Amino acid sequence: ERWGTKWNAYEIHTLADEKNTLLIEFETAWSPPTGIYATLHARGFDVEATYCEAGSDFVGYWKNGTDHTDTLSAAVPQVYQDHEQPITAFEALENYFTAHNIDHTPPHFGG
Repeated sequence: ERWGTKWNAYEIHTLADEKNTLLIEFETAWSPPTGIYATLHARGFDVEATYCEAGSDFVGYWKNGTDHTDTLSAAVPQVYQDHEQPITAFEALENYFTAHNIDHTPPHFGG
């Protein structure tokens, strides 16, 4: 309920913990946890996140209250045309950000 997803986060990994910055990677069920992003932002934190669910055909990023979501097949159609095997979330995000010339990409593409 607090995360805005079916379940709490799992497979949580801290990738960087520096002054004023926390970079984590985690899994959630069915959708990005925009509820927790909004709560953190309302409490004064800058929040920038990327997310992808290739199986459910969506990809996007959330930055300080603004959510940009697209279907992966529409955003990067060549990903589905050129790959016989399903692509990873990393590959999907990388293709999405490249195709949309998004230059404020977090230092890690992740779930």
